[in-house]
Amino acid sequence: GSGPEKLISFPHADYPSFDETETSEGLLFGLRSGSLFVSDGTPLGTRILKSTHSSVTDFWRELAVNGDEAYFQVSKENGFDIELWKSNGTEEGTVLVKAFHGLTERTKLGHFTVMEGKVYFHVRTGEYESESKIAVWSTDGTSAGTAEVKPGASFGPSRGMAAHGNRVYFCAGEQLWRTGGTPKSTKPLIRSSASTRWFFELAAEAGSILATDRRLLLFSSSYESEPEAIVASSGGTAASTRPFWSRQASSVRGGGVLGTKVIFTEDTKVYISNGTARGTTLLTDTSANPQPQFFRDFISVGDTCYFTGQIADGLPVLWATDGTPEGTRQVLADGQTVKVSSLTEMGGKSYFLSESGALWTSDGTGTGTRQIKGDLSGGHAWFPPIKAGNRLYIIKRPYDTNDEGLYTIWSSDGTEAGTKIVGTLQGRIGMPAGLNDDLIFAFSNGSGPWELHRANDAGIAKYATLPGGFQIEVYASMEYRLLAVAGGSLYFKCGKAPKFPDYHDGEPWMELWKTDGTADGTMMVKDIVEGETLGSDPSGMITVGNEIYFSAYSPGIGRKIWKSNGTEEGTVMIQSKDSEASFIGDLTLFKSKLFFTAYSPKAGIELHSLALPKAKKKK
Repeated sequence: GSGPEKLISFPHADYPSFDETETSEGLLFGLRSGSLFVSDGTPLGTRILKSTHSSVTDFWRELAVNGDEAYFQVSKENGFDIELWKSNGTEEGTVLVKAFHGLTERTKLGHFTVMEGKVYFHVRTGEYESESKIAVWSTDGTSAGTAEVKPGASFGPSRGMAAHGNRVYFCAGEQLWRTGGTPKSTKPLIRSSASTRWFFELAAEAGSILATDRRLLLFSSSYESEPEAIVASSGGTAASTRPFWSRQASSVRGGGVLGTKVIFTEDTKVYISNGTARGTTLLTDTSANPQPQFFRDFISVGDTCYFTGQIADGLPVLWATDGTPEGTRQVLADGQTVKVSSLTEMGGKSYFLSESGALWTSDGTGTGTRQIKGDLSGGHAWFPPIKAGNRLYIIKRPYDTNDEGLYTIWSSDGTEAGTKIVGTLQGRIGMPAGLNDDLIFAFSNGSGPWELHRANDAGIAKYATLPGGFQIEVYASMEYRLLAVAGGSLYFKCGKAPKFPDYHDGEPWMELWKTDGTADGTMMVKDIVEGETLGSDPSGMITVGNEIYFSAYSPGIGRKIWKSNGTEEGTVMIQSKDSEASFIGDLTLFKSKLFFTAYSPKAGIELHSLALPKAKKKK
């Protein structure tokens, strides 16, 4: 091409970016240096339409396009006379809609939000935002059609506004409100908080969404000056999604699913819930203990949920619950606490490693908690126990070595006689996972390329070598959705590392690969972003039948939802590339839909659902 073309100069502009921009059909409207400009992409079609005398405030959103018209505020120099204007991109079509004159306090219009053909906005009065009051107005573009949605109502400091369905939601003062544009439809919903303003700010954190057969439970925590935790319940639709529980707490996390209920933690407490406030029960509270415990590592086995509790600077100890307060207890073996380093499930039983490296099992009672085999030699368990078929694999390595140490691989069928060493390797092990009855892992001796190995009762064997210079995600796991098994293959990400990966401008360089445990079945699935050291960074992998769903990044498009059946042609983007929702996280399968959190510039972080394609019936 001929290169960039200069369209217009902005006087007194100190920074190279626009304050705000919005687009209508064929036109770009923007605010810059106290002026509204419009552009059709050509120098002749780019011009300043109106001086606004206004400096844009971050997150205040002072520009919105409704149809083919842009709405904005014009501030008189004294700050006490404010006007609402609109423009269709021409000088004659840039007109006054409503004047707010003769005010006794400095006033500002903002949070312009479009819903069903109208523009909603806040009218804020007050010198400082923290002490300000707002009124909510709407306009159809005429002076007569510009009015307060709830005349006489004065709300506290504004915390934002967004449209969803046929309602506009806004946070003001200490409450979350919604309105349909009439006084009757303007009503408070719940007490506002940092968590309701940014409900999925920590969406990437494990346990922020849990699904039962009936409900989704959504967890969010705020770490602001007044920490607050909130839990919401959803039946899979916007109408059925609502917060039902909140506390002044620094953390709330989903734990495990027990039947149709979800167990979650709030700091040093454990709750069980059916998704309603009345159906939420406190199971245990250690906050008053001399050494309070924090809880994590939840696994459900039959009618019992196992988890660990940990004091500050202490080792995790074993807990179990049947879902009732009286059935929630710290598990003791011979009257002693059991120190736990890993928890897993196999064949309807719970297994874990003790602090000494011994393999244990537990049914949640003291008499049913016993050691299977004493100290498993080899050092520290470098990965959680991995289940493959009817065996557990444990990978150990001494503490006092770097990543390239002597790894010892153990295998166990849950009995002392069936717990034995499979083999040892000197080098580095990464991304271990179970595939059918084998343990699959990557191995490097430190000087050569990464290799793929399998381990089983017959020993350890190499079956494939990755291309030279290619790297894998060493600590990838199913838990963190960086590995997935579907259709007899293990999916992982792999790519040729740039020469200086730490200085690669943050660009991803790994693509989606798969292996079926053979050399011929190990390959890159699709080069989504073409280029030797470029990649799509596939993440959030989730198995649905014989396919996987995942998020992947593409330049100019962002991170979107993809699916793959293991073939190049069967690896496709299923989310519209034009969708503004990006930065995908929390992929969760529920009621034949894929739920995920995503960020968009206009709405922030939201919960989305995507109907999965129905399987084709065989003729």
